[in-house]
Parts: sequence; C-alpha cells; structure tokens
Amino acid sequence: MKFKSFSIVVFLLSLVTPLLAQVDSLQARSDVQTWAQVRKAYFRTTKNDSLFVSLNSEAPYEISTYYRGDLAGPMEAMFFNANIGDVLGPLFVDNYAMIFKVAGFDSTYRVRASHIYIKPDGSKQKDSLQAVKKANQYLEKIKKGEDFTQLATKYGNDESAKQGEI
Repeated sequence: MKFKSFSIVVFLLSLVTPLLAQVDSLQARSDVQTWAQVRKAYFRTTKNDSLFVSLNSEAPYEISTYYRGDLAGPMEAMFFNANIGDVLGPLFVDNYAMIFKVAGFDSTYRVRASHIYIKPDGSKQKDSLQAVKKANQYLEKIKKGEDFTQLATKYGNDESAKQGEI
C-alpha cells in the first residue's frame, strides 16, 4: 500500500491577544476567525511564504513533511485531499489559530512489507518446488481473507514470525 506524503508550511496566529482577552472567548474566536480569513487570502497569493509568515505569525516559518497516520483524523483528511498551494484552516488548537499552506508533495512512499518465510525441506529442486507450492497455497488463503499474521506465525520457518514479528 502506498502512502502519499506531503510538505506543508505551518503558519500560526495567536488566538489570544491583549485586545481580545477582555472580551468573551466566543467573541475573541470570531474576531480571530475573521482576521485569519483575511490573512488566508494574502497567504494564498504571496510570492514569499517565509517573509509573510515572519511578518504575520508568532511562530517561525517552518516546512514539515507528514505521512498518512502522522496526524489526527480531521487534519489528515484535510491535508491529503488538498492541492499544492492550498491554504487550509484556521484550526483552533489550545491558544492558537493555525493556518497551513501545502507547499508541495514529495515522491517518497512508505510501505509496510510483511512476509512468510518458507524454507525448502531439502536442497533438491523438488524441495524448492514444494516450498513454492506451499507459498501459493498460503497466498490463496490470504486472498480469501485468512489472517496474515496467524498464517505467518503458524507456517513461517523463521524465528521472528514465531515471536510475532511479521
């Protein structure tokens, strides 16, 4: 299974400022939401992301790469459905409103490989062919929905499979 990875520019805006601290939190949130929406439009069209962030953010300019599974559900869905240049948010976390810009997608893919090691019973060709036959039988069982981990533990010839390392 392939996982698309991506890089984003993280752009943080403070949710609580001295001016907003004197009004109720719903009003503060609404004011910051409005302010952030205006900044989003500028962030989307700026030619210099790092300068824009340094002038408008309390956090430094940063590019991070994330993979599927690295982020919480709603954030992951939002980022992995985005396109290069999309500005996302604001998301309110703790005392921050966060705006993100997708800077690009890289070509790195992560895969998880698992195996069932089947050792031939001898050194003759017929032994190797018998091992291939077993492998094909296990593959058919997996395709029909049998649990891979259980098959590997039961039939694998390496010690790591017996200890649950697939």
